[in-house]
Amino acid sequence: MNSLTQSASHQKTQIFAPVLLGLSILIFIFGAKSAYSNYIETSALYVTKNNILQEREAKHQLLSNKKSELANDASLKLLQARYTKPFIVEDIMRFLVLNQYTQSLVPSQKVIVSNISVAKWERLPNGLFMGSVNMNIQARSLDVIELFIQDMILKNTEYAFVLDTISLPIDTGADLNDGNGFGQNLSFGIYYYE
Repeated sequence: MNSLTQSASHQKTQIFAPVLLGLSILIFIFGAKSAYSNYIETSALYVTKNNILQEREAKHQLLSNKKSELANDASLKLLQARYTKPFIVEDIMRFLVLNQYTQSLVPSQKVIVSNISVAKWERLPNGLFMGSVNMNIQARSLDVIELFIQDMILKNTEYAFVLDTISLPIDTGADLNDGNGFGQNLSFGIYYYE
């Protein structure tokens, strides 16, 4: 009987063992499933963040290279000097009255500047200030007036001028000792920094 009891108990153990093993496997699968999905999500997030980090590092390197390139650029320094010049009326007047056009020895290239008014205006949203320069100019040809305006805006290295208004019609027959000339009222904006 002892062997029969042992055999029945052995059979029960054999029946319960696969059931317990199956339950253990199911519990492990359900428990490991959430850990596995967390691992997959974390891995995907890591890859995404790593790619973003590499892109930002590449952009940072590009910006650093551009910054060092611009720091050594002489034309940018010259442009910066034009825009950040202080507003000193005497210096602006001297620049307007004593330039290559007003000092020209060739009568056909000479420009007469008169009725100059210089005034401060307001602060712009970019931190710079804008002033105004109004003047009347006279020259023998419209080409000289055009060159004068282009040089004031584009080529001068002293101040940053922008053409604000130009009065039309152009005054023909301006008095240049013989009545053969052109006169023009101009209004420029001038950038400065305080």
